Amino acid sequence: MAILPGFGTAPAPKDGMAIAAIAGVLADAMMLLGHSRFIVHGQDWGSVVARQIAVSFPDRVVGVHVSAGLQGFMADGPACGDSWRRLGAFADKGRGYLHFQSHRPDFLAVGLGDSPAGLLAWQLDKYQLWQASLGPDFGLGEDFILANATFYWAAGSIGSSMRIYSENRDVPAAPPSAVPTAVSVFGTGDFACREVSMRENNLIAWYEHADGGHVAALDATDSFISDLSDFVNRMETVA
Repeated sequence: MAILPGFGTAPAPKDGMAIAAIAGVLADAMMLLGHSRFIVHGQDWGSVVARQIAVSFPDRVVGVHVSAGLQGFMADGPACGDSWRRLGAFADKGRGYLHFQSHRPDFLAVGLGDSPAGLLAWQLDKYQLWQASLGPDFGLGEDFILANATFYWAAGSIGSSMRIYSENRDVPAAPPSAVPTAVSVFGTGDFACREVSMRENNLIAWYEHADGGHVAALDATDSFISDLSDFVNRMETVA
């Protein structure tokens, strides 16, 4: 499992570490580990990186599976129906933090990096935006919530984790991908649109679940594993 540059204990990214550069680093890492062909999964920003790896290295990527898909998957107009409405509702409440992290990440880093209570409050606010419907612990459990905040506090990486927003603020989405791709959609915390996913990818599987939220690997683990396992089994015949 890879940690994106700047997140957790991963080294802070240098200027210019946009999605294409991250994809190159991870593809190189897979080669160093001895994997010339592989399947890649990504969630949220990871979905953008996963798709970019497929676009940049199509001969090496057997397949792509994403959840909470963003660029190349996310609703882009009213024709997307419920996912477009969910995205609009999220934007009404969430565009503030997206703007700050895209334009003023260092400003935020000073305050959040100096206060564990502030860091926890910032993360709780995001869970509230993404998956308030999953209960008081947002479907994640108090232990995870506290451990995740502690992880970022101990690593001092909350500021560097925001750099991915500013580095990619004006970067266009990758072109359509020809690599076999599967999309999992969970609950109300997902904005992926089937029509967009088909247009921008070689979509071979689409999974929908009423349960779960934005962090499906944690809040809908069984369904997530089932989807990923099914996709991997399909791809084993062509690997």
